[in-house]
Amino acid sequence: MQNRVDLVRKYLLILYIFTIPLSTAINNILFGFLILFWIIWGDKKKTINQIKQNPIVVAFIILFAIFAISFLWSQNTNEAIKLIKKESFYLALPIFISLMKKDEIESYIKSFLSAMFISEFLSYLIFFNIVPPFLHATKHDPVPFMGPTGHISYNPMLVLSIYLLIFLFFKSKSSKIYKAISAIFIITMTINLFITGGRAGQVAFFFMLIVISLQYFKFSLKSFLATIALIVAIFFTAYSNSKIFHQRVNLAISDIKNYKTNKHTSVGMRIATWDNSLRIIKDNPIFGAGIGDFGDLVKSYSKKYTPDAIMNPQPHNMYLFAWVNSGIFALLALLAIFIFQIRAAFVIDDKYKPIRVALPILYLIIMFSESYLSIHYTKILFLIFSAMLFIDLKWSDLKKPHQSRYK
Repeated sequence: MQNRVDLVRKYLLILYIFTIPLSTAINNILFGFLILFWIIWGDKKKTINQIKQNPIVVAFIILFAIFAISFLWSQNTNEAIKLIKKESFYLALPIFISLMKKDEIESYIKSFLSAMFISEFLSYLIFFNIVPPFLHATKHDPVPFMGPTGHISYNPMLVLSIYLLIFLFFKSKSSKIYKAISAIFIITMTINLFITGGRAGQVAFFFMLIVISLQYFKFSLKSFLATIALIVAIFFTAYSNSKIFHQRVNLAISDIKNYKTNKHTSVGMRIATWDNSLRIIKDNPIFGAGIGDFGDLVKSYSKKYTPDAIMNPQPHNMYLFAWVNSGIFALLALLAIFIFQIRAAFVIDDKYKPIRVALPILYLIIMFSESYLSIHYTKILFLIFSAMLFIDLKWSDLKKPHQSRYK
């Protein structure tokens, strides 16, 4: 009986991870089954220990608690409740950890990659007019899943997928055929990254190339110059051959140049929203404006300071999102999550060490352009990977001596 229960746990997790990039509805249903499984068979003691002993879990719970407490000075009750409900998903982290096992990590990773292969394959079918655009995809932006602005989440997921494939290529003991297939998908996913419209993922990709170079190749002037040359080559190849990448690079440059005279652009709206977010923070630096009040406040500030600009309903920046809603302590709790992860990445010495370094770096970069720990898809992805990579982390581990060696 116990073996059957354990198999249900394992395959529920694998299926749940598989559906993250593909279907919100199915993913939510499976989450309900995971919670039901945890209620009936879950290790409650392990869950409680995670809440007490795992610094990343503690930081997430504190961040949620600060969001929830800031409801007390919120003026927009409906929006506040909506946001608190969204961020309450942070509380699933200790449950995920209690259900996961270290020897299954590679299975979880391959489940996610399998889903991304499907998404990538369908994206190419749409791009090459083999099938007509369906769901939320367009010929111009062939991303069928993750809603009307799916590229915002899809491209960071592609970057993580490319990184994971490179990790498996170097660290896996698989056959040469398997590694050759991995190499092919690294190339096809990189191309796919630049035929879809997510600029945050594209920028993060270039930074991740530097991380990959430092992790898998001996650092030297030669390797550094080779990495820069590769970045330049990929950029100009994509710029010359990808219509959407070419247009979005030119559009971003034009929007920045003409910001003072025309704020009614994608980049212009973001810059104006960031400016007014900082003004709100200046007036409410300690406790924030109150969760849910941003939309109303930013319109009020915009009328005074940027009357010719259209405001975004949220800051499109996770750091500003935390600070403007719930104050400096929310920002510190958010940063603590990544400080703990990066510290832990250098003291836990196993084969997954490179991913532990790469995951927080990826999110620290992309969160400058979007509230990625508030968006459904990327929030779940981060929690799942945080659970599997820091499954046994304790406060005492952060005091261990630095381990610089990659196994």
